[in-house]
Amino acid sequence: MSVAEKIVGNIAGAVLALEGVYEHPHFMVFSLTRPQTYPDEMFWSDIRTLRVLKDRAG
Repeated sequence: MSVAEKIVGNIAGAVLALEGVYEHPHFMVFSLTRPQTYPDEMFWSDIRTLRVLKDRAG
C-alpha cells in the first residue's frame, strides 16, 4: 500500500501495544480507493499528520 492510499481510508480499529504480545500500536484501515477484504495495518510511528475529514455526502 502506498502512502497516498494510507492517507485516504477508514479506520476500522486500533491495536494497542501490549508488552510481550504486540509491541507496535497501529490502526487497522480500509482503503477508500480500492476494494479489499481485510484491513491493512497503519503503524502509528509512520503517521506524520492526522486530520478528520468532513463527510462529503450531504
